[in-house]
Amino acid sequence: MVVVVVRLVYARMSEVLGITDDSRVLETFMTKIHNDWENAKNFAASVNSLLKRLVKIDAVKFMLQNHTCKHFPFLGISDNYSLSDLRCRTAFYTALTRLLMVDLGEDEDEFENFMLPLTVSFESVTRMLNNSLKQEEAKRMLIGLARDLRGIAFALNTKTSYTMLFDWMSQRLNFDVSSPNGILLFREASKMICTYSNQILSLGTLSKDQVYPLKLKGISICYSALKSALCGNYVSFGVFKLYGDNHFDSALQAFVKMLLSQYRKLSQSYYPLLECLTQDHMSFITSLQPHVLMYILTSISGGLTAVDTIVSSSCCASLDCIVTYLFKHIAKEGKKALRSRETSQDGQRLLNFMQHNPEVLQQMMSILMNMIIFEDCRNQWSVSRPLLGLILLNEKYFSELRATLINSQTSSKRQVLEQCFRNLMEGVEQNLLVKNRDRFTQNMSVFRRDVAEALRSEGAADAGSLDMMS
Repeated sequence: MVVVVVRLVYARMSEVLGITDDSRVLETFMTKIHNDWENAKNFAASVNSLLKRLVKIDAVKFMLQNHTCKHFPFLGISDNYSLSDLRCRTAFYTALTRLLMVDLGEDEDEFENFMLPLTVSFESVTRMLNNSLKQEEAKRMLIGLARDLRGIAFALNTKTSYTMLFDWMSQRLNFDVSSPNGILLFREASKMICTYSNQILSLGTLSKDQVYPLKLKGISICYSALKSALCGNYVSFGVFKLYGDNHFDSALQAFVKMLLSQYRKLSQSYYPLLECLTQDHMSFITSLQPHVLMYILTSISGGLTAVDTIVSSSCCASLDCIVTYLFKHIAKEGKKALRSRETSQDGQRLLNFMQHNPEVLQQMMSILMNMIIFEDCRNQWSVSRPLLGLILLNEKYFSELRATLINSQTSSKRQVLEQCFRNLMEGVEQNLLVKNRDRFTQNMSVFRRDVAEALRSEGAADAGSLDMMS
């Protein structure tokens, strides 16, 4: 039946539009989209107007008020649907909630009515969980409801509407100055991350086709959830330690366990999370066992040269935070000012680690210099930020790198390169203040251009033989 309909559609399209194959169909669609977006302002306005008319249709009103398994069988419990089929429920509720958002505004009663079918479903799950004979049904129903809530949360893109969802989930969670919503939410997220990490790490050997769906995908979601919590600015993490609450430490330890299990295939979620940790939680980073800290630094080193600019820039930001933290600690120790003992111990642990493993930062300096001089560096600003700190912390090694490059050239080019390196550090002071960083970034831009011209000039050595910094 479907094949017959498709043939009829293609026959009609051939008569009217002269389209005879699927490639032309796709090309026509894309051309239409492109032409519509050439006048984006009018197009967006017409779409908005269309949505407002759409939600007034009786069929749409009926969907918003009756999204139950009685009218939509895929929302029910059935052995005809696999667990993977339940993901369509996320897309369904995302679309449905976006329609709700058109005229929702601040109408809490309308939102409550929309959520009523889910309220009833959660009450049913509770009853099932108390019945040992219906555990499998409860599992499928709970997974489906989680898919539904995920779709709804995606579509609630305003503070007012998102607050309504929190109010529906728990009356204690309100985005109010006096409300502990951030802490309460993170505690639940921490429980979820810890429980899941324990389960996932207990899995035995998996086949290649099972690794992603059963392990990597879940770890990636945990990374993303933790990263959102750390960067969301709605949790005062110092409160956990102050009142002896271990939910924050437990979540971080779960991250470490999953990190040691797998990170290379999860770069899109791992590196942004690591950037958040190095930015605001260096005390945790410095408290790690040496082999774990080495593992993290090695992962940063490997990510610096990633083809994905987002990953590379994230690694540069993480490295900059670590280098800046270490530089400030050394500067404070040099001044011998009175500091809190805890802060001093955190910095001293990192300093001791670097003193025993000087090659770690030296290698990363080599990688960054290599990127600036020999490669098409697309994130030059990001690279410049940690590079200045590395140079100030390792001036001797920087001098060795400079001598290696200059001495590999013919005598006629050495003087030019020496001037390039002098210009790189011209006006740069021994600090990591923003003004000084900006000066170094400007110098580096000129340095990169001048060195490239010198190496391209007649008489320069082969570029491959100059790459002695990797």
